[in-house]
Amino acid sequence: MAWCLRQARSLYSLILLALFGILESTSETTDREQGMGFIDCPHSLTVHWNKILARPPYVENLTSDFDGLFPTFLRIMLTDCCRLSSNLVYNGSEVESDFHLPVIINLEADFNMSGQRHFVPMLPQTGIAFVVVKSTKSEQSWRVVKSLLATWPVLVLILIFSLLAGIIAWSLETRKNPDNFPSMFTKGIWEGFWWAFISMTTVGYGDRYPRSIGGRLFAVMWILVGMVIISIFTAALTSSLTTLSLETKVKLPGTKVVALVDSIESITGFQQQVKLTRVETARDINERLQSGQVQGALMDAYFWIHFKSNYPTNNLKVQEVIQQKNLEYGVLVNNNELLADCFREKRYIQESDFYEHAEVFLEQSLSSEFENKDDSGANLFDPDGLLYFPVFFTCLGVTAFLMMIGWAWDVYRRFYCLGSKRGRLDLLSLSLTKTSLDKDNISQDKLQDLGNKIQELNQTFHDLIKNGNHGRTFTRDYRETP
Repeated sequence: MAWCLRQARSLYSLILLALFGILESTSETTDREQGMGFIDCPHSLTVHWNKILARPPYVENLTSDFDGLFPTFLRIMLTDCCRLSSNLVYNGSEVESDFHLPVIINLEADFNMSGQRHFVPMLPQTGIAFVVVKSTKSEQSWRVVKSLLATWPVLVLILIFSLLAGIIAWSLETRKNPDNFPSMFTKGIWEGFWWAFISMTTVGYGDRYPRSIGGRLFAVMWILVGMVIISIFTAALTSSLTTLSLETKVKLPGTKVVALVDSIESITGFQQQVKLTRVETARDINERLQSGQVQGALMDAYFWIHFKSNYPTNNLKVQEVIQQKNLEYGVLVNNNELLADCFREKRYIQESDFYEHAEVFLEQSLSSEFENKDDSGANLFDPDGLLYFPVFFTCLGVTAFLMMIGWAWDVYRRFYCLGSKRGRLDLLSLSLTKTSLDKDNISQDKLQDLGNKIQELNQTFHDLIKNGNHGRTFTRDYRETP
């Protein structure tokens, strides 16, 4: 009987304990939301923020309700790993806190060192954008003009070669071909220079050409040499414009660049050997860019979206994107290897989900942020350039002015000069008539004198025949005849 009572009491105690456990579990579940994971996480977890790296958009509202990319991702990871939800207590001590973030994690060292298990990557890398100030259209146009003018040494060399070829052609052709190459030196070398330059640049007009064998052989040689010279000049122009397009891109090594202090961007800047200026806020970056103290800035896609939403970026462009695959922002999980392993698994398995969560939080697409929509190529005939419209309207005005002068000249010649032309024609006809009459009078006098002399000669000839004195008398009379 006593044994039965003891058994009944033991069973009653077990039932009470079971009921108490169920009630306690029910109350705990009621206080804490059900999670999606399997780890029994503490009711409260403390977070210590690295205040240097805890800046927008990564961490926001440090003095009140925390928000930003890191708090969002931390809550998502806890929901996926913990069986029950946990309350996050921020601003915990650096030593006793459960999470320390954000921290910069070297992924290569993380994979190779087992001691890095507590460091968990959290924010997927998007590459580092090198943001520079756009060149204005006027600067691009002047840069094109300066680039073209930089080829003047080649042009001077072409003129010297043409003059030398003209002198040689003149010396070979001036004796046998004075019509095309006059013997006068100054005029001859000018014609030779004209022939040499035209033959080098085109097939020639045909107004000047060599005739001698030596001249033609030299012409063949000069045309071949001219083709090479023109090719060099064309290549110089092309190279100058190509160099111009390359110079519009700022090179990173040795360039003055600004980046956030202790960030992945600043580490990338040091790796790229830039002259780095480190600042603490986006406002400092904007001030240095707009004032011209630096030539560019380094930002990732998350910070670039935040920067564009707070500061004007019409004069900025993304020149290039530097892939940084070894560094990533993450979290240090203290005293809970099981939770750290779960965080790591979720980070690598659900990487695309993290990008989507970031886009939802930032309300912008990460894939299009680094698209460079600016055309950096400088074009002299760009309608938005400084020189296009001044040159266009100047040429149009000069053309219209010259056409008006030509039409006015035609009208003047047609209506006002017609009377003067008729008067000049009348005077010319009178002058020609008078001259013709004078010529007729002179001709009649000469004819009359000639007739008289002929009659005298006939009479003298008959007298000589009649007297029988033929040769000597005739000769003497003929010589004496005027």
